[in-house]
Amino acid sequence: MADFFNRFMDNLRNGPVGPVVRWAEDHPRLSMWIVLAIGMVAILLPESLKVNMEWYQRGVLVIATVLTAGACVWIISWEDEDEGEGEAAPEKSAKVEAKVEAKTASAAKPSAKKGTGKLPAKKGTGRLSKKKQS
Repeated sequence: MADFFNRFMDNLRNGPVGPVVRWAEDHPRLSMWIVLAIGMVAILLPESLKVNMEWYQRGVLVIATVLTAGACVWIISWEDEDEGEGEAAPEKSAKVEAKVEAKTASAAKPSAKKGTGKLPAKKGTGRLSKKKQS
């Protein structure tokens, strides 16, 4: 099946629609947006003819539909970015581990300061600890 698909794609690239196919391969998100928007508008227009609307109302619906298709493609592209981050995760995790080790090593060293500058809280001085006097 994969061999059939590869031959089909090679025939498309070398045929009369080759420039369009190569452009779609170079710009996958934009081509996805265009195809999805055409499909969504093709569904919208016949359905909107059943409702009594002005021409500009249909135009606004078409614009909103095209923008919605773009938002859908953008959201779908988040998954592609997440997969790309997964491949570079070992490098990032090594950097994070090095930072954590540096912090724990500095915390383990005794500090030259004796106090932290904060006074200890006195028992019974808080707002909630006051008793009602009768």
